[in-house]
Amino acid sequence: MNRSFKQPLVSTLAGGKHGGGTQLTATGELVLQRYQALCVAAQAAVKSGCDELAELLAEPVTSTL
Repeated sequence: MNRSFKQPLVSTLAGGKHGGGTQLTATGELVLQRYQALCVAAQAAVKSGCDELAELLAEPVTSTL
């Protein structure tokens, strides 16, 4: 991910007794927040169309066995 953006999204932490890890940078936080907002907006944009399609679906067939 870091290679795909102008600024790093995550930074690595040096390993110690309990190992290292990663941490989101300020840019990483911004990208994550923007991505989450885009997901919410995308879901809202298609909700009415999905609801309309759902109304056209047949009822599920239940087994008689």
